[in-house]
Amino acid sequence: AGAGAGAGGDAADSRRSGPAERLEELWRAAAEFQAPPWPPRRLLACAKHLCGGATDIALRSLRACRDAGGGGVRPAVCIATCCHHRCDLATYVNAPFLREVGLLAREEDFD
Repeated sequence: AGAGAGAGGDAADSRRSGPAERLEELWRAAAEFQAPPWPPRRLLACAKHLCGGATDIALRSLRACRDAGGGGVRPAVCIATCCHHRCDLATYVNAPFLREVGLLAREEDFD
């Protein structure tokens, strides 16, 4: 058997599965998630090492999903930013919320 041949496919199959084809398949699979019923009743968004701009886009997308569902979708969100080490309590804009939900009892809890 030649290069690319063997179990599961031949050389022609490997030529058809380059980066562009794999990306197209991922987009097709993502589009299937948006098929009715959309938006879903429950939604969990989880991201790790998301930069500031990407965090903004993610939160706006989740808000748009919530609004499209007539307010019936309340997404649960967990985002770990890539630059948390650069944040400090003096410049963080919502410390009162963190205190309210019990995540910031002492200033050292922010580190």
